[in-house]
Amino acid sequence: MSSGQGQPGSVSTPPNTLSWGYIGIAPPWQQPPTYAIYAEVTKDGRKMLLKLGKVGDNVAKLLKPHVGSQATTYVPQFGVAWTSALAERRRWGYLYVRIPAKLKALFEPIWKAGYPIPVIISIPPIPTTPLKDGVKPQGETPRALGSENRGAPAPPGGQAGQTGQEE
Repeated sequence: MSSGQGQPGSVSTPPNTLSWGYIGIAPPWQQPPTYAIYAEVTKDGRKMLLKLGKVGDNVAKLLKPHVGSQATTYVPQFGVAWTSALAERRRWGYLYVRIPAKLKALFEPIWKAGYPIPVIISIPPIPTTPLKDGVKPQGETPRALGSENRGAPAPPGGQAGQTGQEE
């Protein structure tokens, strides 16, 4: 039973709420923190960077705690996504992610035009760094006892893999 009237105003943002370009946050088992922002493409020598925000603005306030961690960058305009470390250039005062070398040609016209593009930054709750020795990811089954890799069997009458033996 509906009254036939739509909801007034924006459905996604409650009234009288400051919008920071923040899409949403949920517990780690549901969704990582995700931010929709405008970014600028810049070049530093041969490296191409996606400048996310200057230190002091709202974007930097939201992303600064995640500096050094892996962030997934999605550019809906091109339909590409990649994961790289979120970094801060202290000398110039901005946060950035590196654009992979294989995507440089795609971003070259944007850099030459000098206009910002919309991007979505997502911070995965699970670290994407390599695991330490001896730590196995969840879901991997342990080896059965006695199933060590012993190499090829030795030929009859001798030891395998040894050279220079006198008989």
